[in-house]
Amino acid sequence: ALTCGLAQVVDRVDRGPYAGVQFNDDQMKEIRYAAVLHDFGKVGVREHVLVKAKKLFPGDLDLLKARFDFIKRTLEVQALRRKVEILVSQGQAAASPLLSQLDADLARGMKEVDGLVEFLLKCNQPSVLSQQGFERLDEIAKLSYESFDGSKPYLTAEEVRMLSIPAGSLTLDERREIEGHVTHTYQFLSKIPWTKSLKNVPSIAYGHHETLDGTGYPRQISSELIPVQTRMMTICDIYDALAASDRPYKAAVPAMKALEIIEEKARHGQVDAHLFELFVEAKIYTRVRKL
Repeated sequence: ALTCGLAQVVDRVDRGPYAGVQFNDDQMKEIRYAAVLHDFGKVGVREHVLVKAKKLFPGDLDLLKARFDFIKRTLEVQALRRKVEILVSQGQAAASPLLSQLDADLARGMKEVDGLVEFLLKCNQPSVLSQQGFERLDEIAKLSYESFDGSKPYLTAEEVRMLSIPAGSLTLDERREIEGHVTHTYQFLSKIPWTKSLKNVPSIAYGHHETLDGTGYPRQISSELIPVQTRMMTICDIYDALAASDRPYKAAVPAMKALEIIEEKARHGQVDAHLFELFVEAKIYTRVRKL
């Protein structure tokens, strides 16, 4: 709906670089089919990767939380054992000050563990991890606790790797897997025996993650190789990805914030500034609320 709506605006515009661009019925149909099918390749991406909202998968996060609960219980058991030893060796009266100190030490230890968990939960968010964050994560990875079968690290090597993702929620391999959906889409669409009037559907969809400055994916192609149909789809796809409220793995961004993000991309030459101007002027973005 968004891409087709923008195409209708471009078809009617009488100023700017797209004043002479018009789409016939077959071309509009091409745009509509490409817009509907552009993400079909995501069926080839593992679902748990496709919907990964945070750095750790939910089950892995549950295991981490359970381990730190065990660490706290271990601290309590160690404190209780020490109390018994003191009471047996020194008696109630003499042991009282030492028991109070043990309680204070335990409270401090429990608070420290809670602080570590709070920090790790923050690291798990798909946000940028600072240098100080990397350093603290490295320090936590060096800590150990006593388990039933000996000393164990606070964090597994895989947890450290995941929580060390510098930005976003995906590892490099996971990101490549998701980005691969574009190629999967193109390969699938290319096998369809399109009529002559719809032969451009695969190529229109193929470029929807390319950018005008050549930093997109999967081909990093230059701007002159990106047709207007794909440029429109790129803008609409970015807006939909940011503002759609039907994605359980991410919160929707407010409409104005989403437009600001795309405007920044336009200023940096990544998306077509003229098409984005038409997108905003015609309020094409409001259509996402009607879907």
